[in-house]
Amino acid sequence: MTFASPHGFWSKIRVLGPVIALAVSGCGDDSVAFSDVAPLNQGSAGVAGPSGGTTTQVVTGPADVTTPAAGGGAGRSTTSLAPDVAGSAPVTTPAGAAGAVSTAGAASAAGAASAAGAGGADTEPVNVPTEVFDLIDDVEGAFPSLPPREGRNGGWFAVHDDSYGQMTDPMAIALEPPRGTSHFAAGVSGGGFTAWGAQLGVALKSPATGYDASKYCGLRFLAKGSGAGWGLLVSDRTSVPQGGVCVEGSWDPEQACYNYVGKGFSVGLSSDWQEVKIRFDELRLVEDPASARRLDASALYDIVFNFYDPEGAEFQLLVDDLSFVENCN
Repeated sequence: MTFASPHGFWSKIRVLGPVIALAVSGCGDDSVAFSDVAPLNQGSAGVAGPSGGTTTQVVTGPADVTTPAAGGGAGRSTTSLAPDVAGSAPVTTPAGAAGAVSTAGAASAAGAASAAGAGGADTEPVNVPTEVFDLIDDVEGAFPSLPPREGRNGGWFAVHDDSYGQMTDPMAIALEPPRGTSHFAAGVSGGGFTAWGAQLGVALKSPATGYDASKYCGLRFLAKGSGAGWGLLVSDRTSVPQGGVCVEGSWDPEQACYNYVGKGFSVGLSSDWQEVKIRFDELRLVEDPASARRLDASALYDIVFNFYDPEGAEFQLLVDDLSFVENCN
């Protein structure tokens, strides 16, 4: 998977009114439509993206409802070993040695008891921690704002390079039909970007400050759409100017700002939703994958879904149930 780093660009915010209708196809049974969404609850005025050319946002969505996600439980099995019981040779007792016969019999009985005890022990169960999903957003609330959970108060944003592409605003897309209890997903579509691409992202805090995610080990989300150039990028204190570590204008991958860690993911060839789980320790520096630098989870800024295709291919992405993961399996 090849990424293009969005470094060297600054973002600007544009708060939009009603969204122009745009039909979206290719999503199978869960077809969606980029259409006017009545703003039952308007969210915050918008959150600046991490980098790039033009940043756009829209404030639409239904009433603020937060549905936490739950993880599964680990099972337990017990294994018993069959006892290995060996017989003893018969004892021949000469006349007049009744006491010896009694002693030999006692010894035989003790041996049988020992054999039975050795075979009946249970093995220790394997203690596998249960994965726990801490919901960041299920897109059922006041989009683009995140539901206020665990100190997070940011929101969704979109940003793209300055090449001659087009991209929709980030929207809460109505799912037709709903996926279970889920009625909305965050979505963008577009094409024609050939510099470093286009992004749908989440700023964890507003104003931009580091969010301590050190108790988590990864991210999980549901995705569907099109395009073969998707990657998950995460910014931390070492990759954004607000962290006070990176050097703006530097071309050294170890020091440059906006050089995120990331990993590619696929939205699949079918129209079905794909569950994507990515551990923090799988993320690598985009411009230098061999670097020893890893994500500093103690100060995260943005979670970014980045699309890059040097030929400017078209893309579409829907994201739902974005969550942090504890106890990654």
